[in-house]
Amino acid sequence: TTTVGNTTYYVSQTVSGCESTRASIIVTITALPSAPTVTTPVTYCQGATATALTATGTSLNWYTVATGGTASTTAPTPSTTTVGNTTYYVSQTVSGCESTRASIVVTITALPSAPTVTTPVIYNQGAVATALTATGTSLKWYTVATGGTASTTAPTPSTTTVGNTTYYVSQTVSGCESPRALIQVQVIETPITQTIQLQQGWNLISTYTRPTATTCVNSQGNATHCISAIVNSNITMIKNADGFWKQGQPNELQSLQYIEQGKGYLIYATTSTNISFTGIPGISASQYPTTAGWHLIGYPGCPQSNCLSVPISTYFNTTNCQIIKNFDGFWEPNGTVNSIQELLPGKAYYYKK
Repeated sequence: TTTVGNTTYYVSQTVSGCESTRASIIVTITALPSAPTVTTPVTYCQGATATALTATGTSLNWYTVATGGTASTTAPTPSTTTVGNTTYYVSQTVSGCESTRASIVVTITALPSAPTVTTPVIYNQGAVATALTATGTSLKWYTVATGGTASTTAPTPSTTTVGNTTYYVSQTVSGCESPRALIQVQVIETPITQTIQLQQGWNLISTYTRPTATTCVNSQGNATHCISAIVNSNITMIKNADGFWKQGQPNELQSLQYIEQGKGYLIYATTSTNISFTGIPGISASQYPTTAGWHLIGYPGCPQSNCLSVPISTYFNTTNCQIIKNFDGFWEPNGTVNSIQELLPGKAYYYKK
C-alpha cells in the first residue's frame, strides 16, 4: 500500500489438469488525507476559563497520544489549573481513510504576583492627595475586588470626607493579569494637641484623642499614647486599676505602658506642669464599666477639637450608678446637693456601680 494508484492482479484455477482463464482483481490505493489544519500553541493564563479545542477538517478524531490510543469525536477542553504544556492530537477521516495526526500544544502560563503596594495611605481631611502608586508592569486600577472596569490611570483619592476607601491594582505580564493588591486610603481628621494642666500632687485626668501612630496599641489593636513619649521629668507616677508607671523604673517592670482614649488615670506631678496628647479627637470606643464596685473613668470624648462638657446624667442614673466623684466634688443620681454636674474634657472620675 506504499504507492497511491491502481494495481491489477490475476488469478486462475486448475481443475482436472486444465487451467482456467484468469480473473482480474484491481487493488486501489487511496491517498491519505492531509492532517487537519490547527492553530498551535494555544495559550491560557492559569485559572482562566478554557474553551474546546478546534481544528479544520472532516470527521475529526481527537487523541491524547501521537500514535495509538483511543479516539474521541468530542474536542477536549483543556484544564488551566496547572502551569505547563499539554499536547493534544487530531486527525480527519476522508473517504474512509484517517489522516496523520496534527498536534496542538496547550500552554498554561503562571499568573504573575500582585503588584507591590503600600497600605494604608493616610491623609488628613482636606489635604492635597497624589495619585496612588504600585510597583508592577502594565498596572490596572479598580474600585472593586473582582470584576469591574479597569483603568490604566492611577486614581487620586478624595480627602473631602473622613473615612476609608479601598482601591485595587493588578499587573499584567506576558498577557496574564495578576491577582489584585488592596490599597486602603484613610482620610482622618487633622490631629490636634490636647494640653492638660497638672497641679502639684495627684491629678485625675483623661484624654479624648487617639494617636495616628500605632507604636503602642491596646489588646484590641487600637492605637494609644505611649507614656514614655508624653511624660516629662515633673511627672513621677501614673496609675489606674490595671497597673502603674513610675519615673526611672526599668521598662520591663512598668505594668502600665500607655494611656487610652476615654479612660481615667491618676498622675502625680512634683510641681505644676502640663501633659499633652496629640491625636484625633473622637468618642471613646470603651464603654463605662458595668460590674459592681469602684471604677476609674474618663471623659467620654467628642468628634471635634472643641470638646464641650457633658451632663453626667447623660450617661448615669439610679439604675447604673451610686455615686461619681473626683477631687472637685461628687454627683449622686437625684442628688440635691451635687457639687459637680458635668463630665469635663481632660478630667477623670471615680465611679461606683
